[in-house]
Amino acid sequence: MAVNAAHVSRTYGSGGARVSALRDVSLQIPVGTFVAVMGPSGSGKSTLVHCLAGLDVPDSNPETSIVVGGQDITGLSDDQLTRFRRDHVGFVFQAFNLVPTLTARQNIELPLSLAGKDADPEMLRALCETLGITERLEHRPDEMSGGQQQRVAIARALLSQPDVVIADEPTGALDSATSAEVLALLRRCVDELHQTVVVVTHDATVAEAADRVVRVRDGRIVADDAPAGEL
Repeated sequence: MAVNAAHVSRTYGSGGARVSALRDVSLQIPVGTFVAVMGPSGSGKSTLVHCLAGLDVPDSNPETSIVVGGQDITGLSDDQLTRFRRDHVGFVFQAFNLVPTLTARQNIELPLSLAGKDADPEMLRALCETLGITERLEHRPDEMSGGQQQRVAIARALLSQPDVVIADEPTGALDSATSAEVLALLRRCVDELHQTVVVVTHDATVAEAADRVVRVRDGRIVADDAPAGEL
């Protein structure tokens, strides 16, 4: 399993301001799966994915566990979670989050550079060819379209070969045609690169591209159309 989460709850505030964002959620995601996590605003879908990615910490409970890429992240310190995210999770954001003064190549290699590691040149070449950005590597973000910037962000997320890629509304800032291109690219990442991709989205078209749709409401998973035998 790329992700194996059990009995995950997350509560914010206390007393009358107490909010239960997640309520005893369990979820398994096999390697090489494209999962869309959907639900209305405030449903808990982003909290769920943030817990899976080590961006948020679930409530303390002896039954709770979150295992990503074979590593149990439950109870890790902030520093340990930072290293976990760097080494095991790739992130794709709605706003791209590219450094404007760096070229596409530098942006793609940045997480590895910060970790003191060298990029695998063959992996970089293959990714850029797959994503169609080989000719844009020496361009800065302001010299690229939104779709090209998102492709750079996807390459950055994949270069370290993470256990899972978390994409938070990756098509939210794009027009419909470019959104379709980005979804097709994420689909190819799963089909051709055997990557595990989890997308948080409101977009119904993402569900059409995904292998599986997990629907969240009021902090619980209310529907999960995983293929037979996967649950």
